Amino acid sequence: MRGVIVGAWIFGGLAALVLAAAAVGLRPDIPRSEVLQARTMPDSRFLTLKDGSIAHVRISGEGPPLVLLHGFSSSAWAWDGWTRELSGSYRLIRIDAPGHGLTLMARDADLSPEGATRFVAEILDQLGVARAAFAGNSMGGAQAWRFAARHPERVSALILIDSAGPQSRRVEGDISRVRRAASNPALRFVLLNGGGQIVMGQALKSGVFESARITPEIVRRTDDLYRAEGNRATLLRILEARGAGDDVRVEDVRAPTLIMQGEEDGLVPPEVAHALAAAIRGSRLVVYPRLGHTPHEEDPVRTAADAAAFLKETQAAAP
Repeated sequence: MRGVIVGAWIFGGLAALVLAAAAVGLRPDIPRSEVLQARTMPDSRFLTLKDGSIAHVRISGEGPPLVLLHGFSSSAWAWDGWTRELSGSYRLIRIDAPGHGLTLMARDADLSPEGATRFVAEILDQLGVARAAFAGNSMGGAQAWRFAARHPERVSALILIDSAGPQSRRVEGDISRVRRAASNPALRFVLLNGGGQIVMGQALKSGVFESARITPEIVRRTDDLYRAEGNRATLLRILEARGAGDDVRVEDVRAPTLIMQGEEDGLVPPEVAHALAAAIRGSRLVVYPRLGHTPHEEDPVRTAADAAAFLKETQAAAP
């Protein structure tokens, strides 16, 4: 099976970031206190985990729980459109992943793929959520199907949006390059001090079909959260841990699964969605013309409606 994991395309993004940072100058971390003051929202909750990490979770709406997992270098804000569309019917749980948004990871936190699964499980335990539907985009999609394969009793339904796929031999070399880049002193320095709104704007526009969708406020917010003190250092540690102990198989997913794919996605191409659909028994695939890597952000009305119809159907079919 031809698969793609996040690391396979992150390498290109890291290379672009290095070149852009060198061109426009270095950007230091933003003190976390400033970012918290500016970006904490009324629906924000901060949960202290067993290892001392502080997870940022945004919770809104009433109804069956729906856990939302964002992609690499994104945040819980990526689900604003779905929150507007679905909060009347679902309890939406938006989680800032390790190294992202307002989440702050402990220095000795386990940042392997398996650690990411435990991170989500502990958050749900603290919230008293034994079972939920999951939706994930890109890296968050991989986290969602990994969680579903590892904890089938906790996942009632699964929605994968331009999701990264499972590791294959073809991408092992890409993972090695990512890990080498993350350990190179010169690249580490640039990656830890890169960013800025010019760089971030170009990176965000590369993921959508229509660049006008990326507003100045989206660029400012994403850059603030990306450069929040500690986040870039955590991202480097995540890249270094990529592939460690990764023995979960996508074929083990048993939850009803809807796969959404932007036809114009240049980061995780449609062939990955077709491979996921072939691997996950009984799954269905919807391809969206004229949408890129983040269909849930580019067309939240249509994608949320499709998600709601799927979840309603799975709820009706549940024993």
